[in-house]
Formats: sequence, structure tokens, C-alpha cells
Amino acid sequence: MPSRGPHRSDRAARITAVIVNYKVADQVLDAVASIERQALPIDLHLVDNSVCARQAQRLRATGLPVLENRENVGFGRACNQVYRATQSDYVLLLNPDARLLPEALAAMRAHLDVHPEVAAVGPRPYWDAARQFLLPPIRMPSSTTLPVLSLPGRAGAALRRRLSLAWRARALRFWCAEQPLRQDCLSGGHVLLRRSAVDAAGGLFDPRFFLYWEDVDLFRRLRAIGARADLLPAAGVVHPFGASSRTETPPTPNPSLPGRALYMAKHHRWSSRIADLLGKIQWHQPPRPRSAGACALPNPIPHAWQQHWCIELSPDPLFLWPLGLLGRGPTLRWPQSLPDWVARGEAYARLGPATGAQGKLIVVPPPVLS
Repeated sequence: MPSRGPHRSDRAARITAVIVNYKVADQVLDAVASIERQALPIDLHLVDNSVCARQAQRLRATGLPVLENRENVGFGRACNQVYRATQSDYVLLLNPDARLLPEALAAMRAHLDVHPEVAAVGPRPYWDAARQFLLPPIRMPSSTTLPVLSLPGRAGAALRRRLSLAWRARALRFWCAEQPLRQDCLSGGHVLLRRSAVDAAGGLFDPRFFLYWEDVDLFRRLRAIGARADLLPAAGVVHPFGASSRTETPPTPNPSLPGRALYMAKHHRWSSRIADLLGKIQWHQPPRPRSAGACALPNPIPHAWQQHWCIELSPDPLFLWPLGLLGRGPTLRWPQSLPDWVARGEAYARLGPATGAQGKLIVVPPPVLS
């Protein structure tokens, strides 16, 4: 249990922090500790959706304010409960499995203090504690995204390849940024928000979103009022989304799909309908690429790329959600910590230069867990 610091819950603080628990109290305690190490006055609140006496007891033992819900109301509604009950200038949202790196919160608060036009700021997100894998930027879909992903035949495949390369270019800008970088959207799992801007955009989260996509909806509303969102590379967070595992685990249904459907119906109704129609048409689809890759891992890495290369690791052949591994030199060594979908044989890997002209990328075999 984290030690009782001087700023465990300071109601006069300019920052309110919210952590929502659903049966992961141990992780919550670690997230609390990472906030307390920031050495800033913070009004820290915990919300328990577990409906479990043991979980609630673990949270209450911290001495922090704990809101215990009688049912699992979802992430967005739980955050809204604390948001409506507080009045601080800034609101920090942190997932239970996320850990702020030292001085991250001070850097984010200073950025908002200096830039009143910025509504939200997020730290550079690392997937692993060793900070080798980088999480990708959060994408805000356009009206053409779903139809392109659903379009059959060679034309659809060609458009999806162009879309994938565009996403890679955006991810590289995100991963390689050394100065604050404007973003369409930031992750609701680790973000500092300006309350006045959120209020002007209609409030925190749309309560219809149970889990996932509520943050994309919020940032769409913020963008509509002209507010800015920035990535701050000087701040960092470790967020091991999809925990590391060396054992095979059965795949589970994608929990983000209901949120995505609600978002698309709310903001892109016609493109969702077109995508649904395309999906119902029985076309001959080209086979998906094998996860074993198209060729062997080059050894050494092509000379033109050795100054700065990037390999993407993703559970999807289009690399819609890739982890990024940046490196220099002629060889690649996979980190020891890898996502659980690698163990299930669902990984795809793509190698190319991190700077300059992209040229032809190389699809390579993913790491093999022994």
C-alpha cells in the first residue's frame, strides 16, 4: 500500500485526479502511488465499479475519497460522477494500469498554464516498463474510414494499404516528436484536461458510452469549439495495454466494438450504413497475409535505414493499432516483454525507416516466444 504522503487528497488543489476501479484494486494502488510521487497538491478520487466488498475495502484503506457504485456503471459515467462533484481547474484521468513517470504531471500542468488555448495534454505513452515499445496515437475516424475498411476487391485492398501507410506516417511523427505536438485526440486513460474547455464542449463524457470511444467523442467535441490537444514528449506514462504474457490465452470479444458502433452512429451515420451494406455483399475477398510475414528478418537492417529505423508490431495486418519500436544500427533485438497476442500467434511486424522517405517497407516475421 502506498505511503501516506502530504497531498493524498487536497480539496483546494488545482488538479482533480480520477481512477476508476473494476476488480483491479492492486493496480489502482500502484496508480495512486505514481500520482503521489508527482509531489503536487492533488484532489485524488477513486471510483469503485466492482460491486465487491473486498475491492472496496482495499480502496478505502488508502484514506482517499472512494465512491462505491451499486453496479458497474462503466468508465465514462464513473468519471462523470467525480467531475460533477469537483471544481478544480484541471482534471487528470488515469487508468488503473497506467503509471505516471516522475515529474510528468508538473510538466503537463505547466503546459496548460502557459498555453490557455490548449484544452488537454497527454504524456508520451510507453507500453512497457523498460520504455522500449511506444503506444500509437489515438485516431479520430473520418467519414471515409469504415467504408474503406469494408470495400472489397483490389480497389479496397489498395485503398487500405494507402490508409495504413498514412497511419504509419502519423504514428512516426507521434513517436519521434521532441516538442509538443498537436493531436486530434488523446487517450482517456492518461490525460490532463482543462475543465473550462470541457464545460464549453458540453461536459466530460457522453453517458451512453459504457467503455471505450468516450474519449474520442470528447475530443471531437473539443475540436468543434476550436480547442487544442497536445502530446507532451517531456512527460511520460507507462500503460501496458494488453498485458504481457508468455502463455496462450483464449481470445475474447473485442470490448471496444459497441463504443465504436455508437460513435460512428452518432457522428458518421451514413458512412456506417454504407460500411454495413458493403459488409453484407458476398464478394471474393483476397486472403489475409500470414502472420509469419513475407520474408525473413533482414540481418543486417538495410544500410539506408540504420541511422533511425522503426518496427511496428500489431495484432492486425493493416497495423491499425501498432506498438512502435525505434532503433539505430544494423540489428534488431526483440524486447523480452511482449503482448499476449504475440503468444497467441496473432502478431504482424513491419520494418522501415523512421525518418526521411519511406520507400518500400518490409513485412517481417514477428517475435516467437519460447
